[in-house]
Amino acid sequence: MRHSLSFVVCMILLLAVFPVCGLAQPESAAQPQSAPSSNAMACVKGAVFYRSPVDAGLAPYAEVTVSAWRTGTEEGLGEVKTEADGRFRIELTVPEGGRIDLRVWGAQRIGGTGYYCRGAAEGLLVGGASPASEDGCIEVEIVAECQDRVPHRFH
Repeated sequence: MRHSLSFVVCMILLLAVFPVCGLAQPESAAQPQSAPSSNAMACVKGAVFYRSPVDAGLAPYAEVTVSAWRTGTEEGLGEVKTEADGRFRIELTVPEGGRIDLRVWGAQRIGGTGYYCRGAAEGLLVGGASPASEDGCIEVEIVAECQDRVPHRFH
């Protein structure tokens, strides 16, 4: 009985002392220091087209999602839908001097038939010597190639 009582008393003292010790630490020691961030804002704008498998002509790809990814990873950075004319503009926070990929994929009906279309602009250098417009945005054109029909769930 004595051992269990002394154990309870010790536990109560420990619980009372540890929080007080934690409060006595200087503020700089209590919070971990993080390395300064070298992220930059990047603006990318352009247009998305799809190549018709029927006549090989290019047409604006309206209302398709353009996704931005860190090159070589599956880390998504943001996404935006294209306008009716296939144009888009997206602003991202990326590491200075980093590279990004833009990916587009979707289904498109051409002549009453469903096709799977996908395209990408890969390895765009952010903050580097990429072609930029007057407003500082990187300009890019993406052509999505359309493949055979979209597989049907039911036959």
